[in-house]
Amino acid sequence: MPTDQKIKVLLADDQTMIRQGFGYVIGLQSDMMLAGEASDGKEAVELAVQHTPDVILMDIQMPRLSGIEAAQEILLQLPDTKIVILTTFDDQEYIYQGIRAGAVGYLLKDAEVEDMLEAIRSAYRGEAVYKTG
Repeated sequence: MPTDQKIKVLLADDQTMIRQGFGYVIGLQSDMMLAGEASDGKEAVELAVQHTPDVILMDIQMPRLSGIEAAQEILLQLPDTKIVILTTFDDQEYIYQGIRAGAVGYLLKDAEVEDMLEAIRSAYRGEAVYKTG
């Protein structure tokens, strides 16, 4: 990654506190910038098309479109975008759904902050990231 280019990250989660907390942490990183925050799957698709993020942290269960449905729509339009599923559910079926939708990673919301940041960086480099409990 060129030193003057930051990883553009979009957060998609229906919980305001999650978005604000993760957004704050991302904003503190010298190699990342927050490209936007979506409160549901439909807004995630709209913001992704508008801002073309490098990486999206995508909650699975959201209103209007699920994270899986939003990921599928985004990747149809922006196939180079990397999506990391972010969820509270440590469930194999969700992991498989995320992989089938094209996500490159799966991270539990109760993971350490460093795990989240490394997941973003790894996804940006094109590496798969699957951290479960």
